[in-house]
Order: sequence, then C-alpha cells, then structure tokens
Amino acid sequence: MPQRVKIKIAGREYALSAESEQQEQNMRLAAEAINSQLSKLDISFPTASPEEKFAFVALNESVQRIGFQMALESLKGEADDLGRRLDTYLQN
Repeated sequence: MPQRVKIKIAGREYALSAESEQQEQNMRLAAEAINSQLSKLDISFPTASPEEKFAFVALNESVQRIGFQMALESLKGEADDLGRRLDTYLQN
C-alpha cells in the first residue's frame, strides 16, 4: 500500500507516494543529494538561475548514471567470461 512522503527540494515541499519503506528512504536520500548539489552550486555559481542549477544537477546525475551503467556492463561481461572459463575448467 503506497505511503505518503513529504520531501523538500530547494526549499519547496513535495507530497509523493512511496510503494515501500526502501523507496521512501531512496526518495529522502535523493532529495538530500540534490539539495547538497544545489548548495554547492549556490557557492560556485551564485548568479546562475535556479533552472541552470537544476540543469547542472540533472547533467551530473545523468553522467554518474551512465558511468555506473557502463561499469555494470563491464562487470557483467567479466562475470560471463569467468563463468565460461569455470565451465571449461570443470569440463576438463
């Protein structure tokens, strides 16, 4: 059963629904990460508009996600290779 969650991002409160306690925790952690990045951008780029700062946050998160996906694909390839090598070893 979905539970209501209130989170704040950039001083604005959002009422959301979470399907699980884990999803609620993930939402809260994500909001903290976004707010942290926005605070750093406020210092580094004080004259940037809120929209520009959100664009930087989105870009940073996307770059990280793509990096994680690439690393995961590489690890999957390594795991597949190790599985094949293990199968070959066990068959001999």
